Amino acid sequence: MRVVVAAQGDHVQDGLISRIREEGHEVVGVARDAFESIEVVRHVRPDLILLDVDPPELHGLEAARAIKERSPETRVLLVTSANGGCGEVIETLRAGVEGYVLKEMPEGQLARTLRQVAGTDVIKEAS
Repeated sequence: MRVVVAAQGDHVQDGLISRIREEGHEVVGVARDAFESIEVVRHVRPDLILLDVDPPELHGLEAARAIKERSPETRVLLVTSANGGCGEVIETLRAGVEGYVLKEMPEGQLARTLRQVAGTDVIKEAS
């Protein structure tokens, strides 16, 4: 799977990139903020983007909507620090996002999610 990673902080971003590569997927782009993530997706047309839910300039849901408008075939997983409430989950689904993963996910959780994302419509990971 061809993946773009757009996460705040080098530690989070490097960790996601490492885990993605360990699972045999290709990281085809990296973005430092939501605006850049929209442009990277437009240029490389990945299968999946892991998008930080709260970039400084543009909220992750707004970026997700823009990505889905420009590249509807790209699946979007939001990366978040904590589980959102029911309202946030509903808003996420309205934005066309396939689901979310936690930054503090247990070992192996991202691997399972990446294996699932190709065959499911909605993924919600909580731990």
